[in-house]
Amino acid sequence: MCLSSTRGEVNVASITARDLHAHFCERTGQRLTLSYQREMTWAQFVQRGLTREDLDLVIRWTQLQIQRGEGGFSPLSLQLHNMLGDLDRFEDRLGVASKSKLAKALARPASPNSRPPTLDTPEPVSIEQGRAIAAQLRQFREQQTRGESHHDASPAPSSP
Repeated sequence: MCLSSTRGEVNVASITARDLHAHFCERTGQRLTLSYQREMTWAQFVQRGLTREDLDLVIRWTQLQIQRGEGGFSPLSLQLHNMLGDLDRFEDRLGVASKSKLAKALARPASPNSRPPTLDTPEPVSIEQGRAIAAQLRQFREQQTRGESHHDASPAPSSP
């Protein structure tokens, strides 16, 4: 849930900012006040022609990158400042996300009997979960480098 500022003025831009901010908080599981600075950030977001759908796609794509252990992505990537502090970078990520399988899965019209694609609702990853996944990945890579396998019950025969 998001907290909102106690401004008495209501206009179209602030409603849009509040809607976007609430959506961001809901999608990322964060609880952030809608300060004046954040309202200005959201106003700039809207001025660039960016939409709630763009925000949603980049959030979901970033969550997927975190789950996959992609370099440069961590739960900190979902902080508001990291997502929107540099709108040029946000637009870069939007461009990449728009070309991803995730965007294609989201763009497909849903048939009445189909379930939503699994890529569009990744579970949030905590820092601890990210570290545990990274440790498992390192261990797996080390095993692969040494030629070990989880399926091998006996050691490989030695050469004469």
